[in-house]
Amino acid sequence: MWTTLTLMVTALAPQDARVADAIRAAHAEQQLTAAVDAVQARLAAVERVAIRSVDAPEYVTQLRGSGVGVLDLVRADLTFAGPDSWAPDAMLELVARLADKSVPKVKSKPIDPREFERLCEHLHRDVVKAIGSGRDIETTSARLHAVLDKVRVVGMHEPWDKATRDLVAERFERVGRAERDKLVVLARRLLAASMRWSDAKLLRQLVKKEAGPPRSIEGVRGDVLYDRETTFGRMVVGGPGPNEYECSQVDVIVDLGGDDIYRGPAGGAGEMRQLAVTIDLAGNDRYEAINDGLGSATFGIGLCLDFEGDDVYRGGDRCLGFGAAGVGMMIDLAGKDDYEIGTLGGGAALAGLGICMDVDGSDKFVAAAEAFGCALPGGVGFYFDAAGDDERTLGGHPNEIFGESITTSFGFGAGLGIHGQLPGGVGVCVDLAGNDRWIARGLACGVGLDGGCGIIRDGGGDDVYEVGRGSLGVAIGPAVGVASDAAGDDKFSVL
Repeated sequence: MWTTLTLMVTALAPQDARVADAIRAAHAEQQLTAAVDAVQARLAAVERVAIRSVDAPEYVTQLRGSGVGVLDLVRADLTFAGPDSWAPDAMLELVARLADKSVPKVKSKPIDPREFERLCEHLHRDVVKAIGSGRDIETTSARLHAVLDKVRVVGMHEPWDKATRDLVAERFERVGRAERDKLVVLARRLLAASMRWSDAKLLRQLVKKEAGPPRSIEGVRGDVLYDRETTFGRMVVGGPGPNEYECSQVDVIVDLGGDDIYRGPAGGAGEMRQLAVTIDLAGNDRYEAINDGLGSATFGIGLCLDFEGDDVYRGGDRCLGFGAAGVGMMIDLAGKDDYEIGTLGGGAALAGLGICMDVDGSDKFVAAAEAFGCALPGGVGFYFDAAGDDERTLGGHPNEIFGESITTSFGFGAGLGIHGQLPGGVGVCVDLAGNDRWIARGLACGVGLDGGCGIIRDGGGDDVYEVGRGSLGVAIGPAVGVASDAAGDDKFSVL
């Protein structure tokens, strides 16, 4: 029996005591609290034995099992300030610094190349242990990507037949051996260390002193100040001028400045490498990826971190912060940026954690579908934007739901499950400020499906929402969908 809970709150200012009192009165009158409690009880009872290896890791269970505190969450303004914050561990330190909407200030001393190399060696060793023994990662990653359509939108409202269930179970068996909670902890360590590449002037002096005169090398065109073959792969530090990188040939890249070009899987971990890092300190850069890049990870940890500049990002599927049995992080701290990707990106995950953050600047985002805070079973997909007048466009796929054809976007905060097979993940989309434009085809902006939890939260600004059917706080099956806009003169229209 399908049930629907729709919780939509717009123009809400939680700081106003009168508004909060009015919300509480409405909850009591409409028994919304009891309704949410009932949904949470059913979420816990969603069948989870069909494919045990995709059972949610601890942090997903905590988020979904508590309903992400749906009613309290809306009243609390999604500021992530409290000690009981639901944000995954990898985000806590950075989000705390972003609370004032400014570029994070790093108090610790800058890191030098040799220290960063040693840290990456230790992290790589621990990542491999967390993934589990075996040399089957390359084969498993490819098979996992090939079966993603089965756990996205194909037959989402119909029980799978035995052949489909057996196929997905076989492809996902390897996922169950990865310690995903441990990977989140390791990703936090990597992010904290990467933020220490902050004093570009000091680092240039240090690296030039250690590495000698600039030189070009295989896979890098332009100045190279540091080039090492290590236990985790190859690490390169590029100079302050313009460089071109073939990212498939370098595992860890740190670039000190210049208008650079990155071709291939920048910060993309997967079948070829379990730890991939790309850090760019300055310049108007261009990133050109196909699939599985720009802070993407399948069985590993991937990070793409850009400190400043007006950058262009182009990618295919599973880009801009995608995690599958791993942690993928895409973080841009400043600049007027232009993003365009395929499906499953911008903070998307399957049995993992995907993070996409843009801290400052008026940006443009375009994705094909299933993006910007989209979580498939066992995953947390998180999209965060702190400031700027942004425009975001999300396409869609034709689908049949309850015998009716509808175009589905599944993004801007969507947690998706498979009816009777796999419980949904937790998809969160947060924008703190700016006059933003949100465009989606259908089933977007705070959508929960079959045990999933989807949340969109806009903190303020005069925003425009142009969305299709089934958007802005929608739940299908035992699920949670929340849409919240804190302030501003907003406009809503149905495409």
